[in-house]
Amino acid sequence: MTFKILTTANKLDSRSISLFLRGGSALDITQAKPKPFQWMSDEAWLHILQLSATIPMFKAIVEDIQSNEAAFLPWYNSNEPEKFPIPILEPRIADLEDVTYNFNRLLILRCFREDRTLLAVNDFIRKVDFIDQHGGRLPVMGPKYTEPVTDTVESVYKEMESTTPVIFLLSA
Repeated sequence: MTFKILTTANKLDSRSISLFLRGGSALDITQAKPKPFQWMSDEAWLHILQLSATIPMFKAIVEDIQSNEAAFLPWYNSNEPEKFPIPILEPRIADLEDVTYNFNRLLILRCFREDRTLLAVNDFIRKVDFIDQHGGRLPVMGPKYTEPVTDTVESVYKEMESTTPVIFLLSA
């Protein structure tokens, strides 16, 4: 829903959304440019190649990674890379509008570390609560869409009826 709102408001384009959803899954590792480092997964490499081919701002990302392994490796291996600046690339996107900046961080993280995407998407939704549009601020999402709902047993009991079942889903 967030992506649809931002696309309609012309804050994101469909090409970027498609790249986020598909990455480099259409590429074949045997036909692609050889991966420069063993520490990087094949999937990440294909996603990065697709990023460089799709988004003009990132056309040099392959060369950036190859010439800056010492900067990218610790970030890639970090337990929570979404919480740290992206090596070499962070200064390039820092001056973008908030929505675009946050989406580009999300897109880069998804390319490198697909396993961290869900957490990063929650962070993106949390940060994108309003957008500036036509001289005003329009609501988009925000923290209320990522925080868990915590109803008390008492509040549920007050709403119960004999004809409406109550289902509790417990999670850790």
